[in-house]
Amino acid sequence: MDLSFALQALAALHIAAGGVEGAGGVVLPVPPGLDRRVAQLRLASVGVAIDELTPRQSDYLNKWRV
Repeated sequence: MDLSFALQALAALHIAAGGVEGAGGVVLPVPPGLDRRVAQLRLASVGVAIDELTPRQSDYLNKWRV
């Protein structure tokens, strides 16, 4: 639940700071960088870090995105 509230708060700040233009009345996706930042903050609070993909893993993952 804390992640949901953190993401909502940061998304609201992003919109208020002018991060989105002309979006009145529509549902907007959360920017991936914002989503990742919330995850990093939460994991850091419990002493864990997100691993980075190796170039080989990244290549494999991108092959499946059509």
